[in-house]
Amino acid sequence: MTKRKPPLFEGFLLICIWAYFLVGFWTSCLALEPSKPLSQCRLAMWNQQNGLLQDSVIAIAQTGDGFLWVASEEGLVRFDGAEFFVPGEFQHRFLVGRIATSLCVDSAGRLWMGSLAGIYCRARKGRFDHFGQEAGLPPRTEVSALAADGEGTIWLGTGQAGLFRKEDNRFVEFAPAQSLRQQRISRIFPAKSGELWVAASGGLYRVSNSGAELIKKGLTDKSINGLTADPLGRLWVATDDGLFYVENDKVRPIEWPISKSAATALFTDSHGMIWVGFRDGQIWRMLPDPRIGEAETRPLISVMEGRKNALVSGFCEDSEGDIWIASDAGLFRISDTRFTVFNSKQGLPSRFRRG
Repeated sequence: MTKRKPPLFEGFLLICIWAYFLVGFWTSCLALEPSKPLSQCRLAMWNQQNGLLQDSVIAIAQTGDGFLWVASEEGLVRFDGAEFFVPGEFQHRFLVGRIATSLCVDSAGRLWMGSLAGIYCRARKGRFDHFGQEAGLPPRTEVSALAADGEGTIWLGTGQAGLFRKEDNRFVEFAPAQSLRQQRISRIFPAKSGELWVAASGGLYRVSNSGAELIKKGLTDKSINGLTADPLGRLWVATDDGLFYVENDKVRPIEWPISKSAATALFTDSHGMIWVGFRDGQIWRMLPDPRIGEAETRPLISVMEGRKNALVSGFCEDSEGDIWIASDAGLFRISDTRFTVFNSKQGLPSRFRRG
């Protein structure tokens, strides 16, 4: 005969279940909803004045334990929302490998960091393992781009050594893309189709087992600063000369609704909205339809003192839906204020009359 749980236990279990659903509901309320105007979102900033190791942030990523990781020329920094911490492996000032160039998180939640001297992986218990010449990379390899595809494979681009992927515990050059040797690879974006989109000094390439195909028509600038995909799988491309998208093997320009500054970063959030960063510090949030040509804007300089611009280098969405922005002026976060202001822009009359 099964013993019945005591009433106290059942009450405690019920409280735990309600707490679980309340936490989930509260987290969803904190997410940055597309319906919330950017002008009404909270914009916060961190730089050297409030703890950041260096103002110039190259990349940002969040791991499953909630920590935000910030990469800069001064090294890798961990941020818990209150304090910045430099892991012991990167505290040596004269270590070339401490200069971070790129970040990514794989399907297992491990952090990977590209550097001027190979690649690091944050293993269990917080230790960082280094992969260099002993792991198949050429001597003194600069890792200039990183990405993890849908199958968990790590891809890395180099300064002038080609495109590599991780196989077991070694990195092997991807033979079909040997034409990328002697080119600097700046971006890698894995497509859902299994192909890779690679931005290199020679332009935009579509990489598959058949080779590396250079996209020659449509792009007016070889300086590719960002890649992302919208919910329909169309590739978006940010260049010094504007925004473009690729659909049915054709490259088309995206109308510039506001700014004429160089587009320097692209990102797709969990709602499918497209975020664009610019050289002058402007932030756009666009609907995932390149034919609409409309955008909300938010200038980073609104919370900056002593600077007139900030080059945006990357985006990251955290587990609560906040958007983090990397720039050469510091680290920024756009979050929900939880309050909505209604004025004439939301349809409220500009003047009230008493009846």
